[in-house]
Amino acid sequence: MPAIHETAYPRFKPYLSAQEQEEIFKLSPEELSLLNSKTKTNNQQSRFGFALLLKCYQYLGRPIQIETVDNPIKRYVAKQINIDKDIDVIHYPAATFKRHKDIIREYLSINMDSHARRKVMKKAAIDAATTKEDLVDIINCILEELILNHFELPAFQGMVRLARAARTLIHYGHYRRISQLLSAEQKQRIDTILSPSEETTKIWTWQAIKREPKSPTPKNMKLFMDYVSQLKQLRQQFLVNLDFILPSRLEHLRDEAMVTDQADMRKVGELKRYALFVILIYMKSASAMDDLVQTLLVWIRKIENKAKEKLRDYLLEHSDESDQLILTLYQILLTVKTDASAQNKLEEIEKQLGGKADEIIQACREHLGLVGDKHLSWMLKPYRDKRGLLFNLLENLTIYSSHEDKAIETALKFIQHHRSSHKEWIEIKAMDAVPVDLSILSEAWFKLVTGKNKGEAITQIHRHYYELAVFYVLAGDLNCSDAYVENAFIYDDPNKQFITWEEFDDSIDDYCKVTQLPKQSDAFFTYMKEKIRATAKKVDENYHENTFLSIQDGLPILKKSPTKPTHPEEDKIRQLVMTEMPIVSIIDILVDVEQWLNLSSGLKPLSGKESKIDDYPPRFIATTFCYGANLGPTQTERCLLSFTRKQIAWLFHHHATEQRIINVITRILNFYHKFELPKRWGPGDSASVDGTFMDMYSQNLLAVWCAQKLGQELS
Repeated sequence: MPAIHETAYPRFKPYLSAQEQEEIFKLSPEELSLLNSKTKTNNQQSRFGFALLLKCYQYLGRPIQIETVDNPIKRYVAKQINIDKDIDVIHYPAATFKRHKDIIREYLSINMDSHARRKVMKKAAIDAATTKEDLVDIINCILEELILNHFELPAFQGMVRLARAARTLIHYGHYRRISQLLSAEQKQRIDTILSPSEETTKIWTWQAIKREPKSPTPKNMKLFMDYVSQLKQLRQQFLVNLDFILPSRLEHLRDEAMVTDQADMRKVGELKRYALFVILIYMKSASAMDDLVQTLLVWIRKIENKAKEKLRDYLLEHSDESDQLILTLYQILLTVKTDASAQNKLEEIEKQLGGKADEIIQACREHLGLVGDKHLSWMLKPYRDKRGLLFNLLENLTIYSSHEDKAIETALKFIQHHRSSHKEWIEIKAMDAVPVDLSILSEAWFKLVTGKNKGEAITQIHRHYYELAVFYVLAGDLNCSDAYVENAFIYDDPNKQFITWEEFDDSIDDYCKVTQLPKQSDAFFTYMKEKIRATAKKVDENYHENTFLSIQDGLPILKKSPTKPTHPEEDKIRQLVMTEMPIVSIIDILVDVEQWLNLSSGLKPLSGKESKIDDYPPRFIATTFCYGANLGPTQTERCLLSFTRKQIAWLFHHHATEQRIINVITRILNFYHKFELPKRWGPGDSASVDGTFMDMYSQNLLAVWCAQKLGQELS
């Protein structure tokens, strides 16, 4: 259940500053006039109760019991109307309270039609649940509609129940729609796969569908590509369009299916069982495409790194030759700077060259060929070691350009067409069935592929260099979404996230109203230009105050801040602090953190329902200790004795996902940042990551994915 402080539901803050008190509870002249006209001057209890009820109603959007108002608020309101702050409001008459409520509702134009309010709440909940997954977001959407329509806010628990009911309704609508799209034969096929028998295990099992990629070695990737090929065939058997389900909801249902074993799947309701199966097939095939793309990117990056390493080694081996060239240049420059005649200078230079001018020129050419982007030529050998695997991987991917320039698609067709060719150089003909596209090549790649500079007539290209260049460019395009993979998830078409022009026209008025931006294009450009100019002017005026910022050759240079000197008594103080610190076990720390932050509320069942485990917080602490300390369920069972290894592992696999763990970490960090001590260590706008965890290293393909997910959340 979402906590009230996680939503926008109005509530009294534990502590209010003087500025906040003034902004929220200061009576305006109009409100003071209302107070004087609706209450008797000599009835201080009535006046005080009316003033408190009015300001609290304005702030909370609902009436509250006067006695529940905090004393600081009472004192501030009493001071404004010259009333004793200690006056008794506990016995505020019920009839007077009801009359004052009606007056305040009329003054604030509150709509008290409960039927209309319920209708608005239901519609807002359904609309929000259609596009949002988190209950907090759904509740906030309901609140927004109630405030816009001037309805009195209901109790928080009622909104939670409505949000959960709306989400459940939308979910089961999705399940029902998926079930309707499946034929009777497809449903029978799903039941067969989920039934444990020797016949079904020879084809597919529920656990086999959940297979994850191992480290991208040639052997592992060959097995994984076979799995991907079979998974594609399985997806064709259950081809259902799932575009009506949000990506976040698809990820949530995938996680739920991943932690549900074969026995539990048979216990799930029929509609949800078919939906989970179809969604898992869809998401696993999409994530398999993403894994193949990740492998391609990792291999290309390794090929480039190996080439750079080989180039560095070569330069170190031939450093003596480079030193000799520099020495020759130095001697020639010294000769030029002498006061001798031109003829004597030439004779002296000839003497220094020793008749080896041609050899020195060749050495200079070789050295010039090793600077700049010349590591590209060293990529050929490591590429040949991976060439077959790269092409096999490419066969499992259907790649398209995400913009109008289709050069990468043409280049991929060309290298696949000539894959089996044994020619080192391929002749370029105007009437080729599959044309070659050289527009994707940079200057350095163009010279390697063609042996000539841009602008010269090209009649042939180096086959392997062109293949390598295409893979190199493809990796960059996939990274920046200039290319995408069909049926992938992360590397899918980026244009899918854009709304249609019809949706744009329908929502542009509301968007401009909320953001207060001009709708007309000319006015919008003028507004943005003025805003940019104002920002640029402000930066120009204030940048002189930054002693670490300077402008060199028209470019801003940010200097490194100097290291703060350490105090000579720092070690002594550290030792004194350590001796006074009590010895506390990690379990005690976890218990305290759970009591303070209630972290277990962020790791509930993936189904979205409340947990039925009575001792949930202790089991949460045991599971956190188990996986946080990298002990494992069996070792944790020996240490704690209170829970079995199955109880610990079950909670982790059925309640924890990557996103939920990130949310819990975020909550801890945000709370930790409120303390004074972290601010003594720096501004807190940077962090470091330890990447030496060996279990992650052995599964580095998964580690890359997890790091990307974490980077997206932090950004």
